Amino acid sequence: MGYILGLLLGYVIGATPIVYQMAKSRGIDLRSVGTGNVGTSNAYRHTGKSIGALAIITDMGKGFLPPLCMSMLGFGPAVQLASAIGAVMGQMWPATSKFHGGRGNATAAGACLFFDQTSFLIALVFFLSTTFSKVYKILKSDNSGSSPRSKVVPIVVILAFALYGLLSFNSGLGIASVGSVFFIGLILVRRLTAPWPPDPITGDLPQKSILRILILDRPN
Repeated sequence: MGYILGLLLGYVIGATPIVYQMAKSRGIDLRSVGTGNVGTSNAYRHTGKSIGALAIITDMGKGFLPPLCMSMLGFGPAVQLASAIGAVMGQMWPATSKFHGGRGNATAAGACLFFDQTSFLIALVFFLSTTFSKVYKILKSDNSGSSPRSKVVPIVVILAFALYGLLSFNSGLGIASVGSVFFIGLILVRRLTAPWPPDPITGDLPQKSILRILILDRPN
């Protein structure tokens, strides 16, 4: 019963369209710009720095809050993880947005922060140090939507979660390590199932390459 409660609570929190509504308050429908995702990355690229920063914090909070609630209710780590997985799934496939959500990276990161803060910080430093030039360019730009999508960031995202899992396992935090495996799997599934909008100039649908979608999070 605890697992079901955790999954449902996590899904409801993850599926709550907070970022979408924040963007909509600026007159921007995230489903019709960029990748069409209602997650952190698309929000940051098309709504500006203030909403983008709030989106990161909000989506991370979606991953942190459910396991925290389960912990406060007296449930163990396994149920806490179930709630975190539910939150990531809710962020990726929200019923409130016709099951078309974000990539879930920030939500999964928030869950990782809850389970193992030390490994999270090390993985975060790894991520930022290896993607510094791209992140700096986006932060500096007044129009991040004009910045081309990075080929490096999607790879480093997976590597950062993998590093987190290895560090957690080495620290004896098996539940955090197991969580990283689930999160990586969900992220890859989300990449495969995400629709790609037609070319804004030609209107042609992209030629999809499964390998490129998995590794680079782009169809071609």
